[in-house]
This record gives sequence, C-alpha cells and structure tokens, in this order.
Amino acid sequence: MGSSGKSRSSFQSFFCALWAGLILASTGQGLRLLTNVALNKPATMSSQDPVHGAGPQSVVDGDKSTHVSRCAHSLNDGTETRPDRWWRVDLQGLFHVHQVVITNFDNEDGLWWLSNFYILLDRNIYNSSSGRQQSSRQCLHHPKKFSDGATVTLSCSQPTAGRYVTLVIDRTATPLSFCEMAVLAVPAKLAGKVPRHSGKKATADVIKTTWARSVTVCITTCVKEPSCTAVNLQSETAATGETALRVCQLLMNYMPHMLQPENGWDFFELNNIRPVK
Repeated sequence: MGSSGKSRSSFQSFFCALWAGLILASTGQGLRLLTNVALNKPATMSSQDPVHGAGPQSVVDGDKSTHVSRCAHSLNDGTETRPDRWWRVDLQGLFHVHQVVITNFDNEDGLWWLSNFYILLDRNIYNSSSGRQQSSRQCLHHPKKFSDGATVTLSCSQPTAGRYVTLVIDRTATPLSFCEMAVLAVPAKLAGKVPRHSGKKATADVIKTTWARSVTVCITTCVKEPSCTAVNLQSETAATGETALRVCQLLMNYMPHMLQPENGWDFFELNNIRPVK
C-alpha cells in the first residue's frame, strides 16, 4: 500500500474513534486512548437526601437522565453539618486523569446550581469523612454555573494521577446535586523504590494472605490488588530454605502508628511508588 493509502487508512481509523465517542490524548508514549474509567465503580458522598435523588452510585451508572430522581443529591441546608460537600469515586486502580465529563440535573427552580467546585485526586483516603485529604492534588477548579441539564467536558490543568476522584464544593447553603460523571483517563505506569522496614510488621487490615518467593513478587501482587497500599512479608531468615515460599500479607487502610516491631517480618509501604507518564 502506498503512502497515500496509509494516510487514508490512518485518517479513517481516527475518524471512527471520534465517531464512537472515544478521545485520544497526547502522552509520553504518543497518542493514547482515553476511556471512562469511572463507569460502575464504587461511589460515596458526604450525605444523601433520603427523599430526592438516587444516591452516589447513580453518577457512574452510564445513565445521563437529568431528572432529579436519577441523580445524586446531598442533604439540604440545616441538616448538613459538614464544612464542605463532596462526591467520590474509587477507580480501583491508578490512572492519569485528563478530563471529566459532568451532566447537571434539570433544575427547574434554579435554586441548586452546580458551580464553584473542585475536582481532586488522591492515591489513598485517610479521612473518609472529608472531601479533602492532606495529599489531595487538584485536577481543576470550575467557578462557573452549569446550565440546566447541561453536559460539560472539563480538562485538568495537567494530567493528574490518582485512584480516588472527588468533586468538592465549599459551601453548606446549597446541596450538591448532579447526574453523571465520566472520568477520562489512561492507566498510570509506576516507578520508584519501596523502602524495607526490617523487623517490623503493620497491624493494618489484611486484604488477603498469599505466598511469594521474593519481595518483587509480593509487591507486584499488591500493585495488582485495587485496595492494597502496603505489605507485610515474612523475612528470608524466617522462611525455610533459600527458595522457600514466604508469607505475603496484602494490607489496606495503613496508618504510620500501626507499624510495630516484629521479628521475622519486613514491612513495605507502596506510597513511595510514583506514577510516570
């Protein structure tokens, strides 16, 4: 096939991707396909109105209906005591987020506008009752109001890595209400060193216990587990034989005060692994 044929084929492929509603982003590895990584992922919010709305999970169900009964709606003024109101989705993996697509609900009386909000990303959630974490990274701030029933695509100031995507508004006089969010992202590649804490073991929640022949195998298993942020690994001296299997505990909800001295164990926290583009 000549060069003109190849160009035509490339153009047709690109056009088909656009027609299918897919988006290409320029990254360090060239053009990569952005997909909605939030679809049907676990979602939570600061509060839920028991009368209005369908709960936080309705925002990632793929239904762009703008009726309030199909949208997320927090408690009204006077019943919400938090300093901010927020909605959060767990992507169950680490991604470079490029854009979010948000659908506002059809607000007939114009009282509850979605406006002046932030999109934040986190690798871990240490305070599940707060919209902001100490480690939160801002994807974008949108100060303007959404029109009734509008669907708007917003871009991060730069691609931002994280597992948890949170929409936060800093006011209590207005409920947080919106219908749908798509998170357009690509999987993040990881790099970095994981320090060993010899003779120590964490008392964090154990996701599961498995077997590993090496540190690399144990840590790789953790990376593949959506909730895993650290591991306890039986030390080489505690195992029997040079190639003996070692107990590998995959941990979640680890906090620094949970690390305790324990002979025969080593501890590794994966927060030092950084995403690379």
